[in-house]
Amino acid sequence: MRVTTRNKVLKRRRVSLCLLAMVGGLTLGFSPSNAVWEKKSYGINESTVNDVLVHPQNGQIIFSATSKGVYHSDDGGRSYRQIYYSGGSEKKINFLYIWRGHHDEFYAAGDNGLVVSRDQGAHWQKIYEASEADDRRSISVVRDKDFILLATATGLLKKQVSDNSWQRIAGELGRLPVYGLAADDENFYAHTAASLYRINKNSHDIKKVFSAGLTRDEIDSEYDTEDEGIYSRQVIKDVFVVKRSGGVLLATNNGVNQSLDRGANWQKLTLDNIPLNDITSIVADINPGGATRVLLGTRQGVYQFEDNKWSRIYQGMETGVVLSLDIGADGDIYAATDKGVFVRANTKSMSAPQKKVVIKDIDYETLQNKFVNEPTIHQVQQWAIDYAEVHPEKISKWRRKAGRRAWFPKLTVGADGNKNKTVSDSLWGSYSSGGQHYLGPDDKTFYDNFGWDASLSWDFADLIWSTDQTSIDSRSKMMVELREDILDQITRIYFERRKTQVELVLVELEPLITIEKKMRIEELTALLDSFTDQQFSQWMPPHHKGEGITR
Repeated sequence: MRVTTRNKVLKRRRVSLCLLAMVGGLTLGFSPSNAVWEKKSYGINESTVNDVLVHPQNGQIIFSATSKGVYHSDDGGRSYRQIYYSGGSEKKINFLYIWRGHHDEFYAAGDNGLVVSRDQGAHWQKIYEASEADDRRSISVVRDKDFILLATATGLLKKQVSDNSWQRIAGELGRLPVYGLAADDENFYAHTAASLYRINKNSHDIKKVFSAGLTRDEIDSEYDTEDEGIYSRQVIKDVFVVKRSGGVLLATNNGVNQSLDRGANWQKLTLDNIPLNDITSIVADINPGGATRVLLGTRQGVYQFEDNKWSRIYQGMETGVVLSLDIGADGDIYAATDKGVFVRANTKSMSAPQKKVVIKDIDYETLQNKFVNEPTIHQVQQWAIDYAEVHPEKISKWRRKAGRRAWFPKLTVGADGNKNKTVSDSLWGSYSSGGQHYLGPDDKTFYDNFGWDASLSWDFADLIWSTDQTSIDSRSKMMVELREDILDQITRIYFERRKTQVELVLVELEPLITIEKKMRIEELTALLDSFTDQQFSQWMPPHHKGEGITR
């Protein structure tokens, strides 16, 4: 069962390339077991996909959720069509769910409530909504034959399948945001920001089986009405349940915990530099040999735990922001990202006999000459740094200028002036201090005063420590993080584009696949242009901007 809650060159003289011609497309790798991510988002109009769900029995059927609705594919993700429109702004779909008791019954939980389709998306019915936005925000859903549980931003709700009314669960689960739900044969599992609860399906008894140790005050203050506030104190990131084994996996910002007895006892998995604070989802499957493969989706890529060690799997994926993961029945991995849906074929199945086209003894320099008209990765990275104004020299200039500031005085200039007129309405005139009399009602007196001042001041303490340094240190940290993010994305996109180019150079593909590959190169070229202010395309000769290769 799958549950999710949220919503960087190998240089050789000669290489042997093995191309695997597979059903539904072509995968390029340096060995049969070296699977890569392949983007499969054609037809999805939004760039960010919040959740992806593979049909538990038919791996060709895939559902994807975006900010504007739900998309459906019946050809393994090669093409999608929209089957539900949620209404756009502030009505995004957060979570998708198929009830395994009836595989045509499909749920979509979103910011505008909960909808269900009992014919795989042909028709939809709204079964939960509320007047307040926080109450409407649905984060996860799960059901069994009798009950449906709904996790919302203001607590956990339940209803009988045959009933139309929802009831709020008593206690903490009913008043705190619930971020994720899961189920095995005997229990439901629900987690708040800091605790995991087990709910018995028969007795409905609720038991806390895991706690992150937040204080009562921290728990009470974990919810904020701001959009980001609901997740600001989230310690538990996601929960995954192995349906029949009693196994539970819990991803937190302190590590990954596992239980083999439905949450009664816990132990931590080995950690190897996993970006725990960036975890978004966790899934697992049981390999034929009996070993469990655990996958973590993070905002820095996908990590796989196998053979008691973690490894990052990123080849072919142009982004590191992974929002949700799912595993198909054949073991293929599906990732919902801010750049669409990516699929990575199961390496176990790839090791089976395949139809192969083997090109041996390829001269690496000859292959590189195919791309002499293109910018190098170092050029592209520099363009991106310049365009985003995140060059390290920028910080150095700030520090030098801050250090020289104390030698220059602070100049203050002030000016003061006023004009006024006095009018007397007395028939007898008015009397001045000089003994002069002014007769009549038209007596007028004018005043015109003006003055100015200037001052200079020095603060020589700034020669030792400028108060601006604190601000510069903070900005420097943010700039370094931004530069790293930009370089990471640029490098991914550049080499994903090059990989696709190599496929076009080395293999005679079917016409449709050739068109798809060329469109993919155009898409990646546009992404590079967006990071470099169009300099990537402008650098290349006009006749070379199509495929980006020479034959």
